[in-house]
Amino acid sequence: MRGRWSGILIAIVLGLQACGSEPPPPTPSPALPTDWPTQQGTAVRQVPMPAGQLLGYLPELTAGHVLCTAPAPEDWTTALQGEVRAEVFLTDRCHVVSARFELTARLSNDLVTGSDTVAGRRARVDRQQAASDLDVELVTEEVAKRYPGLRPTLSVTVRLREVTATDEQGQTGQIAKTLAEAMLRRAGGAGPELPPLNDKGEITPLTPRPPVPGLGVADQPYPVAAEQLCLILREALGGVPVAEPRGVCTLSTRTTRVVATLTQASRDRGYQGSVAGRPVARDGAEQVWIGLRDDSAQQVHLAGPVPEEVLAAIVPRLTGR
Repeated sequence: MRGRWSGILIAIVLGLQACGSEPPPPTPSPALPTDWPTQQGTAVRQVPMPAGQLLGYLPELTAGHVLCTAPAPEDWTTALQGEVRAEVFLTDRCHVVSARFELTARLSNDLVTGSDTVAGRRARVDRQQAASDLDVELVTEEVAKRYPGLRPTLSVTVRLREVTATDEQGQTGQIAKTLAEAMLRRAGGAGPELPPLNDKGEITPLTPRPPVPGLGVADQPYPVAAEQLCLILREALGGVPVAEPRGVCTLSTRTTRVVATLTQASRDRGYQGSVAGRPVARDGAEQVWIGLRDDSAQQVHLAGPVPEEVLAAIVPRLTGR
């Protein structure tokens, strides 16, 4: 009898050991996320495409939207092999995922030292186990040094979303190149070079530009916005305008000085009222911030004495009305 129970116990132990040695169930394959945009992302909106070297001078709140919308929808689905989800992540990055791949694209200050090329530009690919980083030069390092705030490099990262996958064939690098080329076909293609600057860092000669109908100065490359601001201030106040490539125009008259800057709202700046249908915040008599869009925190800061009736005339021009 004792031998019988011993056999039963041994069988039970062996059975339990066998159960414990079974491999864990396979990790499910990645699928498109159901909650989108992510907590740190915002929905992609349509924005104007910058031309030429002005791509590197986009406002932070515009860059990600440009990079996400420059490729055609079929460019995304073909390169990433299926349906995609897109968002602007962390303010300025284009973030796109399919079931198999994840892409992040941004403008950066990374130095491009590689010997590869993408869209006729110098490029570098850094291949990793399950991802690839691609940097594409928009303007040379020598040119970039002369322009404060310019981000002269398009940086694209593509990775496999499956946890255990490896990119043995360099597929992620090829996808990064394909989509970088698609971005550069519409954004940063044929167009103007960066404007010439004098030894003070001012745009010379200054070509005042009219604001874009329906947009005004919002989502414009900084040098373009500077020239638009100069035209608006000169029309409203007279005087002599001076533009700086970082989105700043300074207007001087015989009696006053006004500085207009394209900027973005900080989290703690609440608008206190409105002028000509747009929200404004004030700090004293000579500081005013004008919100340009309902779907973006872009704003124009005016520093200097601007009469209320002049401000009421300026605001519609800033917003393209």
